[in-house]
Amino acid sequence: MGTPAGGLTAREAVLVSVAAGQGVEVPVRVAALHELFGDAVRRYVAQRFGGADVEALAQEVWVRAMQAIGRYVDDEGDAVERRHARLRAWAYGTAHNLAVDDARKRWLRRGWQVALDEGDAVGAQVAGPDVVLAEREGERRVRVAMRRVRRDSPIAAEVLAMLAGGYSIGRIRARLAVGRPRATHLVADARARLRRALQAVDDGAGGSP
Repeated sequence: MGTPAGGLTAREAVLVSVAAGQGVEVPVRVAALHELFGDAVRRYVAQRFGGADVEALAQEVWVRAMQAIGRYVDDEGDAVERRHARLRAWAYGTAHNLAVDDARKRWLRRGWQVALDEGDAVGAQVAGPDVVLAEREGERRVRVAMRRVRRDSPIAAEVLAMLAGGYSIGRIRARLAVGRPRATHLVADARARLRRALQAVDDGAGGSP
């Protein structure tokens, strides 16, 4: 199969025209977009957001695309490689935004347990009849406490987010490019800051949610 000057195959060039083209049915456009970027989007989510439900998020990208691609307007007279780059940025941006939102939700559901867990990653989920009420209260407390932590130490807030996402000490080391002693110290400091912030919330000094 031939390769146009821009580095795309003839098939990819056709798919770009279909995905970005106005007047093409939405399911057909999304199918073309998925063929172009489906595998790459999945890899991106897995690499950038390892604690996320990769399969679910990858599928959600295409659900979102189905809802939004009708509003995507492209310059059909532009070079195909530029149209391809814009579509790629749109697909990756959708994946990134969904993954960030998923991480935030998981943090609010699980993050309050981080301060109580001394292991390398988030501990097991609490079980029992009070779990829903506990999670709701935990979400409120963590939301307020994390504002305090983020204000005082952005790096501690980042470490807590990684812990809430299931990151081990090893993955935190790699993500922050630090040695194990430094990573261990950052984890301990982040948990201590969250404990203090949660205590401040309980004492009525945390501000409103």
